[in-house]
Amino acid sequence: MADKQLVLARSAASLVSRLINPPCVDPAGNPVEFTLADQPCSSGSEREMAPVRDMHIGVISSSLGGHGADTCSAASPSSGSTSVCP
Repeated sequence: MADKQLVLARSAASLVSRLINPPCVDPAGNPVEFTLADQPCSSGSEREMAPVRDMHIGVISSSLGGHGADTCSAASPSSGSTSVCP
């Protein structure tokens, strides 16, 4: 799961940026320019989609972790190969 979390961490900023400031595209759908979301596109192009103005983001992990217990803390050693700690 760590590799998927790394990909999400690296791409999250780009994803949010494209949602709030989508590129201007030509009629064929090819990006032609990037302008600020409140600025119009040049003649002959339009936004790929309407900019998102209100967004709530949640991230869910499949990691169980310690759920408040000290089981996975640095002060508490894991109990052999059956540990649930990452």
